[in-house]
Amino acid sequence: MAVRIDTDRIRARAAQQACREGSSVDLWIVLGDLDRRGAASAVRTAVAQVEGRTEHSWTVYPTSGGVFTALHDARNWVKAVSALSRVLEEAGHEVVVTTPPRAIRDVPRLHLPQPTALLGHRLDPPISTGPFNEWDMPAYRWGAPARATTALLDRAAEWIALPGTQSQIFTVPVTAEDAPELFKEMLQDRDQHTPLVCLADEGSRLRRSVTLDTWGQSAWNDVDPTGRRQPLPRT
Repeated sequence: MAVRIDTDRIRARAAQQACREGSSVDLWIVLGDLDRRGAASAVRTAVAQVEGRTEHSWTVYPTSGGVFTALHDARNWVKAVSALSRVLEEAGHEVVVTTPPRAIRDVPRLHLPQPTALLGHRLDPPISTGPFNEWDMPAYRWGAPARATTALLDRAAEWIALPGTQSQIFTVPVTAEDAPELFKEMLQDRDQHTPLVCLADEGSRLRRSVTLDTWGQSAWNDVDPTGRRQPLPRT
């Protein structure tokens, strides 16, 4: 099977991220014979087989068009990417390793008031039942019931996808199709503050954002200049 590693793009991406958040680098792995979930499963399996690397060194998400794979320590990314590609090739896949098709885009911090709706969900189990951290305080968690969470994330992905915008969760580019699944997975990976945003195509101008935080709280920001308002979800 063939392997193509887009070295120039990965090097440029690593340099861009080194200026922002340390030594990580975002990769885009395309396995042409599998759908996005199958490809992500194959990449996770390969990550676990790479000598000297564990799944804690990589983050893998099944996005549309390619597997978003963050290498958290990119100081020796050439060796790491080559090893991962070799394992995938030996498993019988045609492999393309490049970078996500969209550049990293900073989410702007607005200093002016903006329309915001705050929603809260009842926790299940309640906060009084824990779990508790080492200081005997309730450990951070999203905490809303699974059914309400699923409905909320589906609505968020639909509400966020305005025409002429691009959506992302942190630096992960998403579509209306894959956003709910990735949003839910990131809620499980992080204990607080998980944002889904849409940015205007022509720049980093924020149009809408949905941020899920601890204790079943979410903030919905709408600064769409067209004034097209849509009702917020009921779950």
